[in-house]
Amino acid sequence: MAADADPGFEDAAQTARRLLATMWRIRALEERLGRDPGGEAVAAGVCHQLRAGEPLYLSEQPHGAALAKGVPMARLLSGPLEPTDLVEPAHGLLGASGPAGTGLAEAVGTALADRATGRQRPVVALFGDAAAGGPFVAAVRLAACWGLPVLFVCQRRDPDGACTDRGTHLPRATELVAPFHVASTTVDGGDAAAVHDAAAGALAAARDGDGPFLLECLLPRLGLAGTGDPRPGTGDPIARLCRQAATTGWFSPADAASAEAAARVEVEAALRAIGSSA
Repeated sequence: MAADADPGFEDAAQTARRLLATMWRIRALEERLGRDPGGEAVAAGVCHQLRAGEPLYLSEQPHGAALAKGVPMARLLSGPLEPTDLVEPAHGLLGASGPAGTGLAEAVGTALADRATGRQRPVVALFGDAAAGGPFVAAVRLAACWGLPVLFVCQRRDPDGACTDRGTHLPRATELVAPFHVASTTVDGGDAAAVHDAAAGALAAARDGDGPFLLECLLPRLGLAGTGDPRPGTGDPIARLCRQAATTGWFSPADAASAEAAARVEVEAALRAIGSSA
C-alpha cells in the first residue's frame, strides 16, 4: 500500500486507518451474525475503492462487503442470515444473496448494458470458491468474449490451493480463466494492503474500459470447526494489519483499540435501534 500509489487521494496511513475501521466493523457485525471471520481484508480492500455509481454484486456471506460498500449496519442486522433480496442501489449494491455464484451473470449483464448505453465503469462481482466452477467459467467466458470491464473477486479458503465446487477438485480460479486470456492475479486475502493495491490496479484499468479481470484472494481459515490453526503466513487479517502498522507507523495500538471499541458500540446501537422500532 504505497503512499504514492494514488496521488491526491489518500496517503498510506489514512488508507490503513480506513481499512482498519472497516475491518473491525465487519468483524463486529459478523460475530453478531455468527459468521466465519477471515474475509475482512478482501471486503474492505476492494469495496473502499469503489466510487459512487460503480455496481457491486455479492454472494456467499455478503454482509461484510455490503457494510464496506455503505449499507447501514442496522439494515444488515435486521435482515435474514442468508439474504436473497439485499439490494441497495443508493449504495451501489445491485444484488447480494447467500447461494453460491449468484451475481456473476448479472455483473456481466450490467457491464454489457453499460456498453450499449455508452456508459464506462467497472462492475465488481465478489464471490466464494464454491462458485468457481460452471457459473464462474460461463460468466468469465462471456465477459472475455465482449471485453467487458468486470472485476471478478474470488475468495478462496481451501488450504491446499484448490477451489471446490460440490466436492469436486478444481484448479485455481486463475487457471480456469487462462484459456480466455483474462488478466488475473492471486494475492494473500489476509493482507489488506496487498488486496487494496491489487484491486486498485484492476479498477483503474476497468475505468479505462479494459477487462475483464480476476483477483483471487486466498483467505485465512479462522474459527472454522475442525480446521485447526490458520495457514502459516496468513492469520487474522486485523492482527496482520496491526503488525504492519507497528512497522510503518500507519496507526498506533491505541488507534486500533479505538477502532474495535467504536465498531462494537455501533453494533449495539444498531441493535437497540432495531429493537425500538419493532
